[in-house]
Amino acid sequence: MWHNLDDFQGVQFGTSGLRGLVSDLSDLACYAWTKAFLQYFLTRNQFPVNRPCHVAVSGDLRASTGRIIRTACRAIIDSGLTPLDCGRLPTPALALFAMSRRIPGIMVTGSHIPDDRNGIKFFLPDGEITKQDEQQICSQKVEIPDILFFEDRRLCEKMIPHCSEMETDHGAAARSYHDRYADTFPAGLLAGMRLGLYEHSAVGSKLLGDLYESLGAEVLRLERTDEFVPIDTESLPPEVLQKTALWSARSKPDAILSTDGDGDRPLIFDENGAWLCGDVIVILTARLLRAQTVVTPVTTGGLLERTGFFPQVVRTKVGSPYVIEAMRQVMAAGNEHVVGFEPNGGFLIGSPFSMHRLASELRLPVPKNATLTPLPTRDATIVHLAVLALAKWHNMSLSQLVAILPPCHKLSDRIPDYPNNVSSQILQQLATHHFATGHGETWPTIEDGFSELFGTTGAVVTVDLSDGLRMTFANGEVIHLRASGNAPEFRCYVEAASAERSRKLLDFTLARMQAFRNTETG
Repeated sequence: MWHNLDDFQGVQFGTSGLRGLVSDLSDLACYAWTKAFLQYFLTRNQFPVNRPCHVAVSGDLRASTGRIIRTACRAIIDSGLTPLDCGRLPTPALALFAMSRRIPGIMVTGSHIPDDRNGIKFFLPDGEITKQDEQQICSQKVEIPDILFFEDRRLCEKMIPHCSEMETDHGAAARSYHDRYADTFPAGLLAGMRLGLYEHSAVGSKLLGDLYESLGAEVLRLERTDEFVPIDTESLPPEVLQKTALWSARSKPDAILSTDGDGDRPLIFDENGAWLCGDVIVILTARLLRAQTVVTPVTTGGLLERTGFFPQVVRTKVGSPYVIEAMRQVMAAGNEHVVGFEPNGGFLIGSPFSMHRLASELRLPVPKNATLTPLPTRDATIVHLAVLALAKWHNMSLSQLVAILPPCHKLSDRIPDYPNNVSSQILQQLATHHFATGHGETWPTIEDGFSELFGTTGAVVTVDLSDGLRMTFANGEVIHLRASGNAPEFRCYVEAASAERSRKLLDFTLARMQAFRNTETG
């Protein structure tokens, strides 16, 4: 039977990869989407099916991942290709391995979203798929034999791939990711450092801990969990902040490190257990690399431009595919030393970067492979290492390092269970009320519920509608509202001159958006 992908309601591309409720990600749906991706890959690459080709496969540690991997492997085999089992790895490790082998890759992960949701990230031999690739995949029509699935859309037991139909990488992907950093950064880079590693259920925690130990650090492995813990690096629950403060007081580490579930977004806490926001740590990472061009979404704070570190800044819509597309465009135009990053901390490397200067400044041996090669997908490890290296270079604690930057008082949070149709309707309402700027232009204004802000912020002076509604006020403060592309959530980002003011703006805005939602849903 032939299927269009819109036959599978509730499953769609988000800001990075395919996402949906586990209940919607049936075996049949996962098979269809995987088959569509592989059809696109084979057509795009004019790849002869009779030529052996592997597809690298991995996933995170949430409960539904194993089932989805099995179904994806069935689709790979039925497409005339061979699944290459890479074990459970961070997403950037899977991407690096697939790119190095010039083969496609499939990563089963929902990243930071709750365990009742999951997703699939697709990688072509040249890297993570773009929005244009997504459109081509969505247009595919796939043939699915009825014999493969039960009526309830479960894969028949006899169709579950046998080990004889698959191959294993024997740990090659994990070693490749480890060596990317162990062979590029100077030996002894982290010597003398005491690092806490908040493991929770992050798929790459052991790999990262081993890497940091190999670079000389003492690593304290903290709170490994069997159940999946959804860690959103832009919206940390109070209990996580309480834990890091307690661990810092007890163990006196130089930093506490962590990632989200699939290891592509970093978390860094300073020596006092204070969280360093994503905007700060990615800027520090780009600074260590001496990046010349930075590509980043509109949600990244204005601190980026205020530092004056980077000659060119390119803003995009939210989502790593948009960042990757823009990185390719600026590199095609002849730009070098190009990086991309997101305010969630995910860092993408577009150009090669030399580590010779770092080794020289720290008086450490130049590594045997001192060039950090491109990896155009979000990565957490480079951010951990770069921030720690920069602190060591300047002989500063992390809190002292952050203090040399212009003040950064950006906060973000989300309202969960916020239906996408409601958030779209509210944003549309906000965007249809206009006021004159006095310069012959009109901009969206704010509903009456926001009018009391004007006494302290002044009027809205600029509006960016490229992704949601981002308003800059006369006093320089910012409120950005947008619907999440990964789950039915409403996100809010604010910037102000002080932490207290940022908190007040965030709480005020979230309360108004919650009230709007209650009005719309009755």
